[in-house]
Amino acid sequence: MNRKAILITCGGVLVAAGVSIGIVILTTSKSVSQSTTIQKSDTSNTPPYTTLLPKGKNIEQLGGWHKLASPNGDIAYTYTDTINGITISLSQQPLPEAFKADATAKLASLAKSDNATDSLDINGSTAYVGTSAKGPQSVYYTKNGLLILIKSEASLPDASWKKYLASLQ
Repeated sequence: MNRKAILITCGGVLVAAGVSIGIVILTTSKSVSQSTTIQKSDTSNTPPYTTLLPKGKNIEQLGGWHKLASPNGDIAYTYTDTINGITISLSQQPLPEAFKADATAKLASLAKSDNATDSLDINGSTAYVGTSAKGPQSVYYTKNGLLILIKSEASLPDASWKKYLASLQ
C-alpha cells in the first residue's frame, strides 16, 4: 500500500472513531447541538488521565494522541494501531457518569445499540464485538475506569481481539 493510501485509510479510521466517540459522548451526556471535533496530536493533546496502551508500545510508536472533543467539553483520546496488519483506531475516555453506577450493564446496552452483540471474555471482563456487513468491526470494552471503543478496517478473529485487549496496560 502506498503512503497516500495509508494516510487516506488512517484518516478514515480516525473519522470513524470520532463518530463513535461522538455517539458515546452524546448518548451519555447532555444534548448538544454541534458535532465532535478531532484535533491532531501535539503536546497539548496529552490525556489528563491514565490511559492504556498495548504492552510493548508507546504513544509515539502509535502516531501520537488525537483529541476528540464535543462542544459540551467531553474529551476522549484516540490512536491508531494494527492487529494482524489491519488498521484499528482505539479511543478511550474516563467512564461517563452515567456508566459509573453499573458499567457492565451500560456497556452492554451501548454495544447492543450498535449491534455489537458478540461477547468476548477478557480476563473476567466482557468486551462486545459487532461486525458490519462490509467487514469492519466495532469493539466496546471497559478497563481501569476507562470506556474503550475500537474500530477496525476489516474483520479480525476473536482470538486476535482477545490478545490485543488483554495486552492493554
